[in-house]
Amino acid sequence: MGKYSTLSEIQIGAHKYSIWLVDAATVDGDDRWGETALEKNKIKVSIRSRDGEYRPLSTIEDTLLHEILHAVSHIYNCDLSENQTLQMAQGILQVLKQYGLVLVKEDVSQ
Repeated sequence: MGKYSTLSEIQIGAHKYSIWLVDAATVDGDDRWGETALEKNKIKVSIRSRDGEYRPLSTIEDTLLHEILHAVSHIYNCDLSENQTLQMAQGILQVLKQYGLVLVKEDVSQ
């Protein structure tokens, strides 16, 4: 998808979620950078900021992990609050980065 790439899908429990990097400032014209459509098994993450520039890679990864956690919370009935989801995404992303694991890659040929 241009500047960034990620997994096309992820398995969470018995469900496969497709992952879409959206070349827009928000998903679905809303004021959000990410969305988990539970009824469609689809996760969308915007790659642009509101000024039209590409968002930093770290914020895209954080948003993707945040949306994955929403799906995990739903499937496993964890009932995570929005604040807990934000905090968990930050903590898990730090651990992943510390060990060189990435969720989203930047396409250096762009």
